[in-house]
Amino acid sequence: MPLVDIAIIWGATGQAQIVRPILQQMGIELGALYDRSQDLITPFESIELFREQHQLQTWIARNQHKSVGFIAAIGGDRGSDRLTIDAELSAQGLRPINAIHERAWVAETVKIGEGCQIMAMSAISEDAVLGRQVIVNTSASVDHECHLGDGVHVMPGAVLAGCVQVGRCSMIGANATILPRVRIGSNVKIGAGAVVTRDIADGKTVIGIPARPIG
Repeated sequence: MPLVDIAIIWGATGQAQIVRPILQQMGIELGALYDRSQDLITPFESIELFREQHQLQTWIARNQHKSVGFIAAIGGDRGSDRLTIDAELSAQGLRPINAIHERAWVAETVKIGEGCQIMAMSAISEDAVLGRQVIVNTSASVDHECHLGDGVHVMPGAVLAGCVQVGRCSMIGANATILPRVRIGSNVKIGAGAVVTRDIADGKTVIGIPARPIG
């Protein structure tokens, strides 16, 4: 049985759409969505979308007799936003959900922080460590002994070879490749299809083959 009865997803765009089937696989009811963007409509006809803080608080109070969990369904380079949401909702007694697709492969020795999202066809190999609120997206590969800091997003098709270290809130672009033992700093953005052959300092944006800083 799941530890959570009902969940709210913070974020009502594409990431929510790929997270919902995982909740269904886990036997967790999706109770509501929350997103501050005023121009969005709910992607799920039967699920309420709240835009105001008081609506969120009312929903939490209404479900206080249940075990309530949450997913911060905000991808891209917004890892710091996921961590802020995590802190806010955890402080209110909600539980961060580890949403792991049934068709992902995760080695038994992997350590996974709270609130992680691991999507279909992704693979995480032996002795890898994922921090809090990490996303490993569709068909991404994280090899042995990689360490991903809090708020990291590994986008679809990206490949991290063995012993790669990725700092807090960095984003690895779609189909990027990180060679073995490379160290990537915090708040780094790696462009789609880039091949990273050397260490990247904090705050850099890199693109190309081999990857070079821009800006």
